[in-house]
Amino acid sequence: MKISVPKILISRCLGFSWCRYDGEIIQDDFVQRLGNYVEFITVCPEVGIGLGIPRDPILLVQNAGPIEVHQPATGLVVTRELEIFSEKFISCLPLLAGALLKSRSPSCGVGDTKLFAAPTEAADRGLTSGLFAAAVRRLRPELPLETEAGLWDPVRRKTWLEAVFDESPPAELTG
Repeated sequence: MKISVPKILISRCLGFSWCRYDGEIIQDDFVQRLGNYVEFITVCPEVGIGLGIPRDPILLVQNAGPIEVHQPATGLVVTRELEIFSEKFISCLPLLAGALLKSRSPSCGVGDTKLFAAPTEAADRGLTSGLFAAAVRRLRPELPLETEAGLWDPVRRKTWLEAVFDESPPAELTG
């Protein structure tokens, strides 16, 4: 089904709000250009569950059971809060053409977020997706999902744009 003005779910820190854990914002030229052709729906799951700006970093931990989300500096475990927020937020979204989330984020990373065996461990065990990104994948499996860093690769960018714009993306975005 073709959408007249594509709606894109996007991480709020990608040019919309100073909401990263360190209080920063990511300015991305591609996101700015993309904004001329789409309607953005922004999200920051970490702020959505009440974590402040700035905030102590969170990380993904998996020992014997499922992945958990820890904030080592405070001892908080916010797994359930992120799961509940993700389910509610995603279930209320309109028809979307795609999603563009923040790479390497414990909430929004797509296959590029470090996974640790313990909250105090320095060495990571590999890469996984953040809890919000995993929920997007599970609840909206048809949705073209990418990170801003993934779009630095010309092939991934072209593939994502063609899926979002039904195979005919604006020429300004493909270069």
